[in-house]
Amino acid sequence: MIKRIFTGGQKPVAGWGSRQGLVLSPQIGLVKFGASGPAVELGYRPKEVHEFLQTYKVTPGHFALRIVPMGASEVWGPNDRGDIWPESGLHPTDEQGRELTDAWWGYKSFEKNAHVYRHHFNFDPSFSIGRIVKAFWDPDMHRIELIAEVNSEQAPDIKEAAERGDVIEGSMGAKIPEGDVCSVCYNRALNRSMYCADLREHMGELTKEGAYIGAINEKPKFFDYSIVTKPAAKESGTVEFLKAASAKLSSADLAYEIKYDPDKVAMEQMIYEYSPKAHRIMSREKEIPTNYLVKLGSSVPLPVSVSSLYSLGILLNPLEFQTLVLSGTNTKLAEAYASNRLVFPPSKYSEPFTIDLSLVDKELVQQLVKFADYRSGFEPYFLARWRGIIPPDIPQVFRVFTGDALLNKIGSIYNGYREEALKNLGKLIDYYKTSPSTVTPFGITLEKSACWLGGLESPVTRLYFRAFCNYSWK
Repeated sequence: MIKRIFTGGQKPVAGWGSRQGLVLSPQIGLVKFGASGPAVELGYRPKEVHEFLQTYKVTPGHFALRIVPMGASEVWGPNDRGDIWPESGLHPTDEQGRELTDAWWGYKSFEKNAHVYRHHFNFDPSFSIGRIVKAFWDPDMHRIELIAEVNSEQAPDIKEAAERGDVIEGSMGAKIPEGDVCSVCYNRALNRSMYCADLREHMGELTKEGAYIGAINEKPKFFDYSIVTKPAAKESGTVEFLKAASAKLSSADLAYEIKYDPDKVAMEQMIYEYSPKAHRIMSREKEIPTNYLVKLGSSVPLPVSVSSLYSLGILLNPLEFQTLVLSGTNTKLAEAYASNRLVFPPSKYSEPFTIDLSLVDKELVQQLVKFADYRSGFEPYFLARWRGIIPPDIPQVFRVFTGDALLNKIGSIYNGYREEALKNLGKLIDYYKTSPSTVTPFGITLEKSACWLGGLESPVTRLYFRAFCNYSWK
């Protein structure tokens, strides 16, 4: 396999302090990635890495990868996102060129802080599929090298691909506490809202003088190496696969101050991979009591109750939805079906159902808040259930009742409800942004809860909502 990367194709004109910044050179190198990567194909392995691997033993139940996450931009060029990573930030040294072994930033922060994830799903180490065992600086290639151990049961697909000799592409995640600096005007930005016009409007472009416009990341603290579909750094990827049986050898977006490379394809892949566990959690969520739902359904219009529940991220399972709907006209029937766990069958049809946030009853929301801990799909609550902080309930068991026209009708309406729940997530975010007086499940106003919007906009919340729409009870 041939992979094009910049190898010395970019150079600083007069250091990072030059007004000219970086000027592109037409040189483009080719590196061959074959069965076991360049280390085997070309016989190259840094001395320090080679010595470490002579005695290193892979942990049982795991496989190990030798990885190149990135290189210094003076040699490898900026990545596809316009980020510039100077060697001084990746390999900290003093004025005499001696390595700063106690530096909190740079390549050693991989070893101290980072785990291995899929697609930057890095919100908590419990989501990781492995860890960084050792980090090295290669002075000849001006790049970072890592030894990572990955759990074989959690990543059988990655192991199989590595054994085949496929290139396992990756991407890093780093915190930039001191912000990044524009390579042209030197504006320092702690977050994207502080970006200068150069970075906001011309990131990755060249000025008329030929200067590259990018964000210089001076002191990165790495916390994540992810297996991704589309890495930003072209030099990033696996160069060796290390089997447990033989350790010796076989193969910004800037969200506040955290940088990672979002990708729509990666998001879809992440949702696909984590949905089974999300479904398992949903199947053991504590249900809203039947007597409460019957009372709610018989006293509050359906659009109001459903929209109010939705404003808290609470999505109803099939039996809860059915009970709420039936209670509006026949409470005894609703109770009878609920007590016997009888529910409509999955329907291939969908009827429109409207979730209207203008109908949210704030007094009702205050009553519903008590269910948020074990039912809300918003990040703080879903993560707590994912990690087992909120223990699971007994598994939900439904008895599908076929042949009933009324239940079939409710089944098709439920499909419309699920589609509306996913479609309106963006509106829900806007609702909280424009309604700061709304009391959140934290019991405080949105104005005092900065993390609330972060939770709403996070991939964790989107994972829950997407998994809910694909959940099957038969």
